[in-house]
Amino acid sequence: NSWVPSEELAHESVVMAYLQSFLWGLLTVKGETETPVTFLEILFTIVLIVVGICLFATIVGNISNLFENLDLERSEFTEKLDSIETFMKQKQLPDDIKTRVKSHFNYLWTRHDSHSSAEEIFDNLPVSLSTDIALYIHRNSLEQIPLLKNCPKQFLSVLVRHLKPTVCAPGESILKSGDIGREMYFLEKGVCTVTDKTGTKIHSVLTSGSFFGEQALLFSQKRTYTVRANTYCDLFVLGKEDFSEILEDFPEFKDRIKKEGMKWIIARIKVFSEEVKENEEFGDAIVRVLEPVTIGKGEYVTKSGDCGDEMWFVSRGVVELRAEDDKTIVKVKTEGDYFGEDALLNEDHKRKRNAVTLEECDLYVLKRQDF
Repeated sequence: NSWVPSEELAHESVVMAYLQSFLWGLLTVKGETETPVTFLEILFTIVLIVVGICLFATIVGNISNLFENLDLERSEFTEKLDSIETFMKQKQLPDDIKTRVKSHFNYLWTRHDSHSSAEEIFDNLPVSLSTDIALYIHRNSLEQIPLLKNCPKQFLSVLVRHLKPTVCAPGESILKSGDIGREMYFLEKGVCTVTDKTGTKIHSVLTSGSFFGEQALLFSQKRTYTVRANTYCDLFVLGKEDFSEILEDFPEFKDRIKKEGMKWIIARIKVFSEEVKENEEFGDAIVRVLEPVTIGKGEYVTKSGDCGDEMWFVSRGVVELRAEDDKTIVKVKTEGDYFGEDALLNEDHKRKRNAVTLEECDLYVLKRQDF
């Protein structure tokens, strides 16, 4: 019986016996052995062939599905890119814009495997688990922001859920000097350059793990600098509206955040700027004596001719500064602005303007005696 090992095999070494057995197995798979004769040999051969066919079909099917899925994703991407190119041709967009758009989508395709799968995983995870993952990824960057130092863990847990991913192409301006700021950015990957409004003077270079634009979370002020992407940049964005909503759920932390933001304003006021540069604790001391005040719409904060002994900071709302006739508008103060600083230095100072709220305003007052 050819299926039974020969007597000679029993006298061979272990290695040779194993090799001959392995060769017999390979030949059996190829169907090159003797035809089975006995009932057990026929049954064993049938089972082996059926199992082999099933395994082979399963493997080939899985590989086919894999390539089909890849081709499907690629075809969907190509179809979308074709529709965009058609749109750009119809609108007769310049060639440089067309090139930038194509480069942007090609970059999205090269990164879609890792990033899209991560986003899908986050979407399918429980909120608590996805929050823990996001907190682990972003915690180091968040804790570097002076505004968020020593803030409650619960606050950070809510905040990370509002971070939104975005991508910027090389040469694209992420922030522009003069624009009203309404969000801050976390740079996950890439390189950015911070310049003045002309774009000629470079202030700094930002790399992975950096952040910028945090003042916009508290004050809708004009940007004083421009941030431009040197490479493709993956960023996370936190909007002012989302941040404000979060603060409303943490009232004990809200006042502390607002006062921390006052330090930014104090540092750029001529009366305080030199002292702040020489003594970092000066700003903290000023913030500690600030008193919060809420004033209703249409009320006077200061009146022309009155003796002034306090300075005002606008935290929320709009205040209109008017001339003595109370009709001519001199300036409009919004979030992050201040007025009345001359009253801190001159005991006999008399107000030259009327300050009237155009809506309900949250203000901070600094009195001369505290200063």
